[in-house]
Amino acid sequence: KLGNMNWKTCFLPLLLAAVMLGSVTAFADGEPAAPETTEPTEMETRETEGSWNNNIYTDNQGIVYELNGYSITVTRTILGFQGGEITIPEAIEKGEESYPVTSVGNTAFASCRQLVSVTFSGNIDNIGSYAFAHCNDLENVTFSGNVGIIGDYAFVNCTALESVIFSGNVGIILDYAFRDCTALKNVTFSGDVGSIEDSAFFYCSALKTIYVPASMTKEKIEMIQKALKESGLQDVQIVQPEQPSDPAPDPSTPSAPSTGTTGSASTAVQQLEAAERPDPMDVEATERYNFWMDVKSDLRAAGDGRTVRVYVPADYTNMPASVMETIRTLGKEITIDLRWNGQRLIITPQTALKRPARKAFWTFDALCEVYVR
Repeated sequence: KLGNMNWKTCFLPLLLAAVMLGSVTAFADGEPAAPETTEPTEMETRETEGSWNNNIYTDNQGIVYELNGYSITVTRTILGFQGGEITIPEAIEKGEESYPVTSVGNTAFASCRQLVSVTFSGNIDNIGSYAFAHCNDLENVTFSGNVGIIGDYAFVNCTALESVIFSGNVGIILDYAFRDCTALKNVTFSGDVGSIEDSAFFYCSALKTIYVPASMTKEKIEMIQKALKESGLQDVQIVQPEQPSDPAPDPSTPSAPSTGTTGSASTAVQQLEAAERPDPMDVEATERYNFWMDVKSDLRAAGDGRTVRVYVPADYTNMPASVMETIRTLGKEITIDLRWNGQRLIITPQTALKRPARKAFWTFDALCEVYVR
């Protein structure tokens, strides 16, 4: 199957004039570029978001989409695509209509070796065969919505892939979908899973833990165990949290700092994220949700002993509960240096606060009382 494939090569950068508007990124041990000081005009926004040519849309990252009827498929990348951290939008506007991005075509990103992180913002019906094959720098994949099918060899030989997060339900993961992902350590399911083919994780020799929600049935867990065994991974631990029995403390009155982590706590992060997910029509809330999702990805990717510096936009008034829970359950020594409204807040896994009630958040003022330096 590999031999019959017509591979597409992603070339090294011919720099694209692309500026991601209104975003702030977490950096490890480094200063970010100076923030924008003026708001872009409406025309500038349209130009930097991408352009249509009949039914073909090319975004500012060099990713090509095709409109077919009432939905959009990611088909390929253009010459000069630089990879890095990319986000596949939930929908793209054409004229007065908005069309959902529902699939990634066969070989769409195959051999894009500079691709580091992929986040899918909405529901995805299909990830085609070999869609991300041989993306050797790809480290993290996050599905923010439901996933229908992940095709054969979809992520084959993504040798740097460490984390895959499914925030919604998953339909089918086909044979060899993650074959030869030799750095893959953690897979998180936050919703139900239809089926996983027997060799889905073949040669994923570093895989240690699969997190599943408390609601997953015994039959589904046994199905995952069977797929792991057929992939030669019978020692992988499947972690399932217990259903919460007691209400969590009110985040407005922070509890004492907590130390230590448990495997099931990482799944609690995904459950919180699902509860925090905003209405996709609320653009501002979605931007803030995605910002904090990016911060959590940076925290997980940071090496032991590192300092992760995060510049929080001045108009943000709170931190979602899932962020604090992520810090608390990192399982490694990391310092989080928040720069927020002229304040500097230093948080470590040892000083992170216990998880508040679902759909709750930590206000900026409450955090300042505990963490300002």
